[in-house]
Amino acid sequence: MHHPATDTSVIVITIEFVGTAEEYQAQYAELAQHRPPRCPGCAGREINGHGSYERWVVAGRVDRDVLIVVRRWRCKNCGGTISMLPSVVHRYRHYALVVIEVVLRGRLGGGLVLTWRRIEIETGASLRSLRRWCAAFVMNAIRWLSAVWAVLALAMPSATMLDVHGTVGDVAQQLLVSSATLAGWLNPLHAVDAALRVMWCWGWNMGIGRLV
Repeated sequence: MHHPATDTSVIVITIEFVGTAEEYQAQYAELAQHRPPRCPGCAGREINGHGSYERWVVAGRVDRDVLIVVRRWRCKNCGGTISMLPSVVHRYRHYALVVIEVVLRGRLGGGLVLTWRRIEIETGASLRSLRRWCAAFVMNAIRWLSAVWAVLALAMPSATMLDVHGTVGDVAQQLLVSSATLAGWLNPLHAVDAALRVMWCWGWNMGIGRLV
């Protein structure tokens, strides 16, 4: 499945890449050869290379900013352009998902809550950005948790203890916790600190919509 961009002729497929933006760019030549088996828009199988484009991934103080290349393909049947966006990148944010994950877990993950000032220092992001990310996550958490919970209820019945009817804050915490459970089911070899990125990749391609 896919979630179309504003321009319906452009389809973005998020590909799972558990690593840094630098590691992705170092492996780009190999990854760029992975042609989609069919067009997500029309299911056509005649897909040709359609160049690439560059974009910066801002890593704050977590890592250094990296200029990456994103591979594009074009469907001969419908004419749609397919972009293969690595999961280290947020579709709508300049900051890498690893930075956003540090913020969300620090403020919404339960336990010891980090101060805004400390997170500002650790990530290098502005307070305005930090607040916007958390607010968006809380606003969209119930929709995402419901989708994640529905999958886990079938795939991992023991995870059905998740309560999607708690307070908004509880839902945000539950989504962060369930992201690790879902990521472990989708990819048992995933890095522990990449759980949110794995879930984001899954959710985007499932068409759930925007999370942050």
